[in-house]
Amino acid sequence: MLDLFAGTGALGLEALSRGAKECDFVENGPGALHALKANVAKFKLKGHARVFRRDARLFPTNLAAGAYDICLADPPYNSKLAIRLAELWAIRSFAAILAVEHDAAMSLPAPPEGATVDRLEHESSAVTIYLKESRSD
Repeated sequence: MLDLFAGTGALGLEALSRGAKECDFVENGPGALHALKANVAKFKLKGHARVFRRDARLFPTNLAAGAYDICLADPPYNSKLAIRLAELWAIRSFAAILAVEHDAAMSLPAPPEGATVDRLEHESSAVTIYLKESRSD
C-alpha cells in the first residue's frame, strides 16, 4: 500500500488494521509528519510501515509500473493535485488501484485505456477510484 499526502496516516493505518501487510506513508509537512511518526509508533507498526519525508506530488514519478497494489491519496482540497495525480497514474501505472479523495465539485480525468473508474460522493467530498484491468492472456 501507498498512502500519499498521508497527513497523520489515518488512511494507511486503517488499511493496516484491516489486513494490509505493509504501507508506505509519504508526507512532508512538519506537524503532520510528527503526528504520523507518533501514530506509527503508538500502534507498533515497525516492520509494516515506512515513513518517507518527501513531496507526495513527486514521489510517484520514479516508481515502476505496479510498484504498489493500492495507492490511497488525500491531497489538499483547494488544489488541482488530485487531477495531476490521476494524470500521472494514467502514465506511470504505479499502483493497480488508485483511490483519490477530493472536493466533490472537482472532476477527475477519465481513465486511460485498460482501466476503469468509479466515483463515490458524500456531501462535499468525493473519492474517485481508478482500477487497472488485469489481462488474462
